[in-house]
Amino acid sequence: LAKLKYYLADQETESAKKLKLFEAAIEAAKKAVALDGNRVEGHFWLGACDGEYADLKGAMSSLGLVKVIRKEFEAALAINPVYENGAAYLALGQMDLSLPRLFGGSDKRGLERLEQGAQAAPTNIELKLALADAYSKKGRKDDARRLLESIATTGDPARSPKELADLRNKARLQLDKMK
Repeated sequence: LAKLKYYLADQETESAKKLKLFEAAIEAAKKAVALDGNRVEGHFWLGACDGEYADLKGAMSSLGLVKVIRKEFEAALAINPVYENGAAYLALGQMDLSLPRLFGGSDKRGLERLEQGAQAAPTNIELKLALADAYSKKGRKDDARRLLESIATTGDPARSPKELADLRNKARLQLDKMK
């Protein structure tokens, strides 16, 4: 139920409705965790829904959620690191790379998470794209280029054809910027 509501919220264009859907998704995920804390689904979707909710509310309104989001994704990784094709690695890596150090961010840890994710889930194209971006920002252009080029030939079982095409287009645009 949390996953369904997450995707419904993701498609919603009206902010108030989007927030309500994420709130409902969060409640469903909390219930899933309460029913069986040893299953990956509840933890993963609680982290994902809290993350999207925090993004919608804005940085200052949602700083308290950072620890909760991290805890849920860490729990998901501990239970099943390749759930949703390693998406918890992507979420944790992006959190660490985007958060200021004062709020728990760490470029080193973020890069390590993305690299671990690329090893654990080599077909996660969104993760490869994020890692390529991180490499590019760190001056590792050859590593970034290699990843971006691999996206064109990698199939991602967790993506719809439209999502796959969008991610491949982003990779092509990043490659063009590097030339």
